Amino acid sequence: MSPPRNDDSRLSGAPLTYRTAKVGWLVVALEFAASLAAIALAANQLQEALPLSYAILLALVLLLIPFWHLFLKSCGHVTFVLEGNHLLTQHFPFAARNRRIAVAEIQGVQVNAELDDEGKLTHYSLLLVRDQKGTDRLVDHLPSAEHARVLAQQIDTLVRTARTR
Repeated sequence: MSPPRNDDSRLSGAPLTYRTAKVGWLVVALEFAASLAAIALAANQLQEALPLSYAILLALVLLLIPFWHLFLKSCGHVTFVLEGNHLLTQHFPFAARNRRIAVAEIQGVQVNAELDDEGKLTHYSLLLVRDQKGTDRLVDHLPSAEHARVLAQQIDTLVRTARTR
């Protein structure tokens, strides 16, 4: 994960964009290599077992996963922007996760350490602490406490900017 992309987030109302990618470059490269190896090694068996058009479709399906992860790694992001008295969260490419949150409801931003079943730290996430509605997850899978802390401070600055208007 990279830190927030734009340094102008300190400006009043300027959007704050953060890249979100759970899959590392090594995983994407291994997925590509495994897909190509499976296609190369199984090409003869696939053509014998399936008609040619189905074998090509299966090969393309195998390559969809690394291309999807490459797309998410390159383009996936969350943008936080103030619009009037609301904080908008815009998740690309998952528009269903977009939210519009009234600034008056926001009490603060909390860094949360996420643990696995064995109690080992896996990653960090950011929670928005709200008035009556409890917490709301803003960003999941931040790799370090420092990333989470910096992003939480920048989101808090956006919220404070909206309150002083």
